[in-house]
Amino acid sequence: MWAHPQVESGNSAGCRAAHSCDYIEKDEALYLFGGWSGKTALNDVWRFDLTTLEWRLVHGDGKQPRPRNNHASAVVDRKIYIHGGHDGSTWLSDFYVFDTETSTWAEVVRPWHLRPCGSCICLQTTSGVGPSARACHTMSKVGGKLFVFGGFDGAHCFNDVDILDLGKHNYARPPMRYSIPTTNVPVFMHGLIIDTFTWIHPIVHGYHPAPRNAHTMSIVGSSLFMFGGHSGAKHLRDLYQFHTDTLTWTHLASVDGMFPPGLRGHTANVKLPKVYFFGGYDGRGRSNELYILNTRTSVHALMYIVGGFDGFKWLDDTHVLDICRIEEHAITMTTQRQLVSQYRELLLHQDATYSDITFLEFLYTGYIQDLTVDTALELLGVADHYALQVHTIATPLKPL
Repeated sequence: MWAHPQVESGNSAGCRAAHSCDYIEKDEALYLFGGWSGKTALNDVWRFDLTTLEWRLVHGDGKQPRPRNNHASAVVDRKIYIHGGHDGSTWLSDFYVFDTETSTWAEVVRPWHLRPCGSCICLQTTSGVGPSARACHTMSKVGGKLFVFGGFDGAHCFNDVDILDLGKHNYARPPMRYSIPTTNVPVFMHGLIIDTFTWIHPIVHGYHPAPRNAHTMSIVGSSLFMFGGHSGAKHLRDLYQFHTDTLTWTHLASVDGMFPPGLRGHTANVKLPKVYFFGGYDGRGRSNELYILNTRTSVHALMYIVGGFDGFKWLDDTHVLDICRIEEHAITMTTQRQLVSQYRELLLHQDATYSDITFLEFLYTGYIQDLTVDTALELLGVADHYALQVHTIATPLKPL
């Protein structure tokens, strides 16, 4: 179920796209940073309270990042890490952290060593090489590590692996093994070990994905699921799993169901065990379609959509989707390009039974008003008769 929360006039983040929006569990709030207004890059911070549904401008202390859009962000406890992006003229490689508890900004520079100094944070320097300047990349936290993948610097897409150790204060960049991409375009994936605060570039195994930007990376257990993006020449629709424990890529080419089209700029949110993909651009138009990937292992009861660009104007509205009320079989009805003619007709005769009618009710509404054990068993028989797969019946059965 979608909801469109109403906010006080003039008290919102304003129209923008290419921003970051991160959930801080302890605050029960979303923190929005930066983006593009349609005319200029932004560097303001807004807080959206999920309890009161109110926006508030956050005035931070410390060294604030320059305005930017298409940057990468990740949450570690109550801190939000920001890397790279584009300010309207320059590709950025700087790295910042925003403490939501103290509303304090700090620039993370070599040696990535943070030392308290009053209300701000002082930094020292060290050797090593972190991720280069880029935008449209992703940064994901898995355990004690931050993984940065892909991006675009105006000339190249990327796809290697680096890991930043937040305590050793140095960088390492070992070579990569196995399945080097066939393209001559460099590809980068970076990781950050939060406990030791050091960037490293580990040996990565498996079949590497093509270089890309504007993709999504979703955390499911100890794995990262990557979908889509743009190679610089075409929109991609491939799905990969990156195992952070073994540093191995797996190409998931045999996933059942209808794959989304090639997309960039879409969003992906996880609610175990599923990943929800929404919107994006496929090279022909902007989409409002919703797709669900069942990973069979995988967190968020609500998905929040804030702002963006619809092809004509910049948006500042907020929408909330109650994911728990979406039925698997109904997802096909949310995709505009799936025509009814693609599906085999279910022909009901004049002697259609109560079970047949009830099954149609379930197909079209995702709900059965009065469900008994006997009816549920009959519905499974109807599904088998029509060679349909029924994964779940949403209405819970009462104890016998």
